[in-house]
Amino acid sequence: MIHNFGPISLAGLRNRHLHRSLATKAAVSLKSPPATPPSAIHDEIKPETQFRNEQPSKATGFPINQNIESAQPRASYELNFDDTSRAYMSKTLRDLMRNYFVLGLCTSSILVKNNEKVMKLTRNLLGKRVFGKLMRATFYGQFVAGQDEQEIEPVIRHLSSFGVKTILDYSAEEDVNDEEVQEEELPNRSERDDSHYLAQMEGGSSPLRRYQQSADFADRRKYLPVARTYFYHGESQCEKNLEIFLRAIEAVANATGNTGFAAIKLTALARPKLLMKLSKIIDYMHRVDAGSNPQDGKKETLMELLARFEKLHDTEISSLDEDDREMLANLFRRVERIGAYASQMGGVRCMIDAEQTYMQPAINMIAMEMMQKFNKKEAIIFNTYQCYLKSAYSNLREDLAMARREGLYFGAKLVRGAYMDQERARALKLGYEDPINPTFEATTEMYQKTLAYLMDEIEREFKESLLIQNQQVVVGPKRIGIMVASHNEGTVRFALEQMRTHKIEPEHKVICFGQLYGMCDHVSFTLGQSGYSVYKYTPYGPIEEVLPYLGRRAIENHGFLSKLQRERSLLSKEILKRLVTGRWFYKPNGNFKPI
Repeated sequence: MIHNFGPISLAGLRNRHLHRSLATKAAVSLKSPPATPPSAIHDEIKPETQFRNEQPSKATGFPINQNIESAQPRASYELNFDDTSRAYMSKTLRDLMRNYFVLGLCTSSILVKNNEKVMKLTRNLLGKRVFGKLMRATFYGQFVAGQDEQEIEPVIRHLSSFGVKTILDYSAEEDVNDEEVQEEELPNRSERDDSHYLAQMEGGSSPLRRYQQSADFADRRKYLPVARTYFYHGESQCEKNLEIFLRAIEAVANATGNTGFAAIKLTALARPKLLMKLSKIIDYMHRVDAGSNPQDGKKETLMELLARFEKLHDTEISSLDEDDREMLANLFRRVERIGAYASQMGGVRCMIDAEQTYMQPAINMIAMEMMQKFNKKEAIIFNTYQCYLKSAYSNLREDLAMARREGLYFGAKLVRGAYMDQERARALKLGYEDPINPTFEATTEMYQKTLAYLMDEIEREFKESLLIQNQQVVVGPKRIGIMVASHNEGTVRFALEQMRTHKIEPEHKVICFGQLYGMCDHVSFTLGQSGYSVYKYTPYGPIEEVLPYLGRRAIENHGFLSKLQRERSLLSKEILKRLVTGRWFYKPNGNFKPI
């Protein structure tokens, strides 16, 4: 059951001058309301004006609304990520030693680069049963929550008891060989290939060249990306992937009490070549429009844009054929079903993952259309913005402006990005401008600029929505929600400082943080136990089907050796402390409730 509740108290804003001004205008005597008591703070992060009651889930008995108990301290903007006693309060000594051991293996270049061969060889030598036990004791146990919904529920409960929520992702993958990839990803004889035309546009330097198909980049797993790659095996496989996402949404509703997210990847629901073709048309039409707005300020849908494109007669850009149109209709049906099911299951939030730049225009446009349909009353659909892109800030500003015009709730996840090496190599090979910021520092600046802009908009929204209700100043609907998805301590501290500057409290439920399960625990648990909303991106699936995911986690850890060394240093400090103090058999018993 969903109930309306009044806008939250403005105690966190602490704007006394504004209180007095409003009080005078209203001709009532107002006092700054007391801080919201812990028992009144709602569990949800959604930027919305609704919350659920405290009836237990019928499926699992998991309480749907968990209020912050007195055991949880008041949130502080100054956090100590070096306090290992607090950071690893949720871990047994065995957990800590496994963590230290696994991260140590990730420092080996030979092991990481050959992780797939090593795991397959070990599997063949030990057999399935022994190999499974070995993986549970090491990489699988470190980075994966379990095989299915039943197995991950105790993990979710444990995380929750220490103030951390979950983003669920079913991470099973099939093994695809190189020949299958080349056959699928490159154009066949029946398909028109306009790569030659794109290569000649504007003297060979057109940004549209990014949409060329290339044998060198047909396998999107190259250059060791740390993100999952889906390959197309027909519409029937897309239907199977749809069912997997629907089960993930159901798992979020049941196992997390609707406090979590479901991760959605559009390349699992459609042929990547279709997304590339759509992106090419979208990009081309934006350049044709050259800043004009053919819809008189209204958001143009993808189908409307395609209809305008079909009327053009002076372009060599290939349009959609009958097969493409059928696949596009199927894609729309699938994303519609995902959004509808998420709403039906009580408003489960769905995180649309970002992918390569040559597919991203289509992914972004579809994500925004999902927002238009499902984010009218609450933020169900969240879009992802990769801040290593030069266009990240402008793209987000444009999308937020559209959401405001349409009166939508806007959800954004900010990440650095996962395809840097591939994007740069592809741009160099095909001869278009590198879409990636030139340096790590430039990406950090882009991330901070984008985040600061969103914080500015949240504060402005708070001030514009002030209401007087029952002789109290309150804040109206909160229509912007941000996930700061980062393992970088500097980025997290910047976000905390921005929250303080903009007088945004955790209980306003508009800012949350996110890290991967099994990584960066000293940041995640310190945040969660300090009263902040924080999530772990939590994969699950059968052991042998998540091996590619485990390989990517090894690659990602190896790519940031300084961060890896810091985590191992903190782990060794806590391990030594427990051994010296005799806390060998410490059993975690969390009493925290996530905000």
